[in-house]
Amino acid sequence: MRKNKSIVLSLMFLVFSVVAFAQTGTNAIDAQNFLQKGITAENAGNIVEALDAYFQAQALDPKLADATKRATTLSASVSAGDIGVNVRNDIQLRNEWLKILRQAVTYYNTTLQKVQYYIYYDPVLAEGEIDYDKETVDLSYVICLSPQFDSTFVVLNKVIDSIKAGLNATGRAGNWKFESWPSKGGSLPADAVLNSINKTFKVASTLKNGNITLATADVSFGVTISNNSFTPEITNAVFKNVNANDISDNMSVTIDSVNGIPAAQTGKNSITIATINCGESGIAFTKERRNSWGNYYTVTHWKTNEYDFTFNITGITLVKYNGSDKKIIIPNKIGPWPITELEGYADSSVHGVYNRIDTVIMPDSITKIGNYVFGWNNLTNVTIPDGVTIIGDRAFASNKLTSIVIPDSVTFIDDTAFSGNQLTSITIGDNVLLGYYPFDEEFIKSYDTNGRKAGVYTRNGKAWIYKGP
Repeated sequence: MRKNKSIVLSLMFLVFSVVAFAQTGTNAIDAQNFLQKGITAENAGNIVEALDAYFQAQALDPKLADATKRATTLSASVSAGDIGVNVRNDIQLRNEWLKILRQAVTYYNTTLQKVQYYIYYDPVLAEGEIDYDKETVDLSYVICLSPQFDSTFVVLNKVIDSIKAGLNATGRAGNWKFESWPSKGGSLPADAVLNSINKTFKVASTLKNGNITLATADVSFGVTISNNSFTPEITNAVFKNVNANDISDNMSVTIDSVNGIPAAQTGKNSITIATINCGESGIAFTKERRNSWGNYYTVTHWKTNEYDFTFNITGITLVKYNGSDKKIIIPNKIGPWPITELEGYADSSVHGVYNRIDTVIMPDSITKIGNYVFGWNNLTNVTIPDGVTIIGDRAFASNKLTSIVIPDSVTFIDDTAFSGNQLTSITIGDNVLLGYYPFDEEFIKSYDTNGRKAGVYTRNGKAWIYKGP
């Protein structure tokens, strides 16, 4: 048993992250189906449904070029405020955008009904209050509740972000009093804003010694999804007044039911129950304040002889390297959770790898390399895994890279992602959406002049020359 005071509790949250999809034949077929669904929706004028379908197809099969092209093109058009309609006046334009916002709310509510919920618990018992007169003791275990932050949330974020950007790009959101969207406010009608969704779960469990029941415990907790963000919950389930004479090494914890549904049947009701032995796996749950805006990210510390990382379970996003090695090998899993996103911040105390690492090896499970992750280090070479779709702001800024290969799966490279390096060769796919000078101004000129073709671009003085595929 662990002493209760020695347990470090932590929770989990994203910035969000995504579960990696295996590139199987089934995924390829599903991706084609989503692509066709998107084409049909776009032709019918349902922009929200089309964006969703294209993004889903892209997530299932990053190599499906038509899905990537359509997703990028439509998203860019919507983000620029172009919703594909001709209007004669400001009132008509407002009404058309209101129609889009209502579509988005319907899509949002429908999508969240598909969300899976995970209940993780550590079966190792902690000792609590002791009654010496009655010779009883309270025993507890840690239990966590979280939505599964998979591609459902990732696609949802992309769709909502595109619509929000497009609404702002019209330059009319303030006049229409729509600037608070997706939250309520201004003149937005109730059916055009995203409302919070609350989910409550009651978990019943039993403490046994062999086949003998020693005690039962009920615990209720919930999670709120608001504007496409959430904070999972963690608590202790307590078995009260366990007879000390009944305690042995053969005790076990069993989850009996969730919301009255027998544990064996919860999988049919979008609930998955899993155990994680924190002591053996090196995982310590800790709720930490993770950014300057005052939000709590549910992060988890994982330390073994081999690794020392901070991550959030629902992403699954790696947010900090706590070690001192110059070479980092990022695992594809921590405990039962796949690592699919890397995230960092401008504050070196958060991402924890300023001016130190010279080598990083990333697993194929990674789909996003977020803002500032490897900026201001000493990398001379890096391999970006196939399957990465987004490279964030300053992700590799101010290193010592002389060449870089951007895999075809990448659809967006954010502002100054590779600035401050000494790049002389860039290999990139076609029609990649580029932020503000992710390499330098001259590269963007060359890429645009050459029709945004895929291939190798090399530096000649200040200019970039297209060398072909």
